[in-house]
Amino acid sequence: MNPENMTPEQMAAMAKQQCIFCQIASGAVASRKIYEDDKVVGVLDINPANPGHVLLITKEHYVVMPQIPDDVVAHIGMVAKGISHALLRTLKAQGTTIFAANGVAAGQRAQHFMLHIIPRMENDGIGIEIPEHQISDSDYKKILKALKPGIAKAFGQEVEEEAPEEEPEKEEEVEEAEDEVTEKEEETEAEVEKEAEEEEVEEEPKVVEAEEIPEEEEVEEEEPKEKVTLEEAAKGKKKAKKQKKAKKKKTKKKKEEEPEEEEVDEERQKLDQIAGMMMGQ
Repeated sequence: MNPENMTPEQMAAMAKQQCIFCQIASGAVASRKIYEDDKVVGVLDINPANPGHVLLITKEHYVVMPQIPDDVVAHIGMVAKGISHALLRTLKAQGTTIFAANGVAAGQRAQHFMLHIIPRMENDGIGIEIPEHQISDSDYKKILKALKPGIAKAFGQEVEEEAPEEEPEKEEEVEEAEDEVTEKEEETEAEVEKEAEEEEVEEEPKVVEAEEIPEEEEVEEEEPKEKVTLEEAAKGKKKAKKQKKAKKKKTKKKKEEEPEEEEVDEERQKLDQIAGMMMGQ
């Protein structure tokens, strides 16, 4: 039968017949089932990431999550919670990683929706890591603008009216103004600090000059005073020696003169005696 001429129901039936996971869910293909009810089946993965890796499969054929009815999605979540709890208790797992590869771009390889429940241990080497990237504010706003109405519609909520674009612009203007003020304050502080440093550099030589110059002047003034004092002292000393020497000479001369006067007196006395004697005769 040509798929182009098939109805949606016929196409769904054909997809279900060809899907290996639909056959596992129905029991047509053997599997290691650990859970089953009217909506889902839980089986052990034949190529597990860790021992105890469970695939929770819907019995009806759904390729991706948006095709699944809400009640079934809620049921899947409830069953996944119970299986995760059992893995933690029975296998002594330290955690569980639960995810769905929803679409080829997300790593989906089978054309049947399933939820992976993987028991985890510390340093088990499973590389499920989510990278971190930076995003600009403008891109954030674009994403919010696109997502909010779509999410509201998906949940049957009223779409909120978008705020006028002037307000964010005003906020941006305020932020820019604040940034400018901050920059100016930082520049002013930097200028003040620079001026203070320059003043300190200029003041330092002044202080040195004020301390050194007077000392040199004092030395220069004191030196001639000391020389004059020494010269005067030398002159005074010479003068004192001369005066002492002259005094000694005078004293000596006086002493020398005194005996001569005594001799003259004695001679006079002798002459007087002789004269007296002659007169007496």
